[in-house]
Formats: sequence, structure tokens, C-alpha cells
Amino acid sequence: MCTRILRRDIDKIGYDSNFSIYSDTEKQRLLKGIIADFDFEEELLKKAMWCIGDAKSNGLSPKEYENSHLHYKDVHEICSIYQEYEKQMMKNNALDFDDLLIKTHLLLSTCEDVRDKYSEKFKYIHIDEFQDVNDIQYKIVKLLYKNHKNIFAVGDDDQSIYGFRGANVKNILNFTNDFEGVKVYKLEQNYRSTKKILSLANAIISKNSGRADKKLWCDKEDGVRIEYKSLYNETEEGSFVANAIKSLISSALISISSLCSTTSSTNCAPASAFSLSCGYTCPSCSSTTSACSS
Repeated sequence: MCTRILRRDIDKIGYDSNFSIYSDTEKQRLLKGIIADFDFEEELLKKAMWCIGDAKSNGLSPKEYENSHLHYKDVHEICSIYQEYEKQMMKNNALDFDDLLIKTHLLLSTCEDVRDKYSEKFKYIHIDEFQDVNDIQYKIVKLLYKNHKNIFAVGDDDQSIYGFRGANVKNILNFTNDFEGVKVYKLEQNYRSTKKILSLANAIISKNSGRADKKLWCDKEDGVRIEYKSLYNETEEGSFVANAIKSLISSALISISSLCSTTSSTNCAPASAFSLSCGYTCPSCSSTTSACSS
């Protein structure tokens, strides 16, 4: 959506509509040249790429990022690189992937006629996985919502796990304050898990600080006793689960076909480890090594 908006209206903020979108490789090449021109250490490249992405996901200019990250080592050098990077990107009429959000926000926040046009076009805004929204996305949503005030968001603050990618759980927690006349519908009934699993889940997530109050429940049976096992990595986890499954199949407590139907869409380590370590082939797969990992 942002790309289409920018292709039509980016000329209003100083770019040509035929702008290029740089890949990570092209971005890295440009940053390498800037670092060499500044006679900085090459080791700054990786950190500069991460910090520039972090700054853009939070909508921060080089100066704003430096002022808010004075405790970071090399922050002054990194923000000098960031500033020069922005100059050269504009000179090249190029955007990176983070810019698709940044420039869209700049366009909508500075050009009222453009904002009104797209607010009218998107009269009803529906956002899924709202707990994964970052700050710049949140700002864009608020700009588009401003005229018609029609928005529907689905999310769960307890499932916010992408903070390392810029997601800010405060956005979903502040939703009722930032948007007018909001009604909250709590979908607390769980249709998948047993009571024992939900009881444990509730006990764990209740420890989260700054969360919306909710309690999961189900009308299923209590279920079997929950077992706890601490493992070193996903490979050990896969082997442990695979061996447990193999034991259950040997005891005729579960079937291989039911296992494959459960895990075929997960693309998970336990499924792959199971097919490799146990030598079973999923009926819907053509080879043992690819069983249950599609």
C-alpha cells in the first residue's frame, strides 16, 4: 500500500515517482562507501545498518536518534553515517524498505490534501496482529483514521514477541486512549487447549507487567498432566519431542497420520527432527527427510 501511495504522490516531498527501492545489498554497499569516506572502522557497518533500521522503525531522524541514544557506543559516528546516508539516498532518488513507511508518514503528515484523499479511500481500517505494529505504522494509522474515525483492530498484547523488530506493545495497550469511542471485545474462550494447559498459560502470562486484563478458558476436559523439560536449543527440543512421539506411536496412543496432519503446516524443528530421527514417512510426502516439514 505504501509503495502505491508513494508512486502517486512522492513528488510532493521532493522525490521523483520513478524512485528505486534499494535491496539490503545495495544499502550495505552505499553504507560501506560512506564509512570509507569518513575513515571510520569497517566494523561499524553492521551496527550502523541495525541502528538506522531501528531509528526508522521509530520515526527518528539522525539527530533525534543520537539524542535518545547517548549511552550507545559510537552513536555520534553512526548518526553521522545515517545523516550522510539519507542525503545520498535522496540524491539517488532511492528509498530503502524502511523508507516506505517513513516517507509515507512524512507525506501524509505534511500534505493535508493527500491525507484527506487516502482517508476517504480507506474509510474502514482493519488491522490484524495489532500487537506487532511499530511506532511509525501506528502514526500512519492515526493519520488515516483522523477524518472518518472508523477502525477495527485485532490483537493480543500477551503475544507481542517482535520488539526486536521494532514492534511496540504500548500501541495496543494505548489503543483505547488514542482512538475515540472504542469498544473492547475480549475473545477469552480457547477452542484448542485443555484446562490444564490454559491454567498454566494464565499463571505465566499473569506475570507480564503492563498488560490488558484477560483470562483464557475452555469447556474441554482437564487433559493430561503437563510435563516440563528444559532443553539447550531447538535441535535438542526437536529430538526430545521426536523421541516422545515415537514412544507414543509404539504404544499405539497416537498414529503417524494424525501427527502429520497436525504438524504439516508448522514447518517446525520437532517435525523435521521427527522425520529424520525416527525414519517415518508422512503419507502425503514423497520422502522420509521431508516428512511433516512442508
